[in-house]
Amino acid sequence: MTDTVRFRKFLVGCAALVSEQVNYSTLAESADIAPSTAKEWLKVLVGLHIVYLLAPYSNNELKRLSKTPKLYFCDTGLCAYLSMWLTADTLRNGAASGHYYENYVVMELVKNYACAKSKVNITLFS
Repeated sequence: MTDTVRFRKFLVGCAALVSEQVNYSTLAESADIAPSTAKEWLKVLVGLHIVYLLAPYSNNELKRLSKTPKLYFCDTGLCAYLSMWLTADTLRNGAASGHYYENYVVMELVKNYACAKSKVNITLFS
């Protein structure tokens, strides 16, 4: 299997985990790669603004670094395409509709605050 095929499977695995905590072992297993490779590939996707990792909330900055972030796609349509949820009706009524809605809302907030004059720190309350 080529790296191109593995990377495509990795993207599909990321789409399957949309709006959930990042699990490198699950992502690695879905693409038949090492967890360290999954971590590096996810860093690439974050750097390319394809995915967004939302850090969990904590008053203690060190705890915040050790907690697991949630994964969101910057483009909800791309996420739906990768997951083969291809119609609006399927997205509204499907089993993962809440995940896609959460992804959409979080990314709209991220985009809105990116244009704000003052810096806003968006974190996840768990």
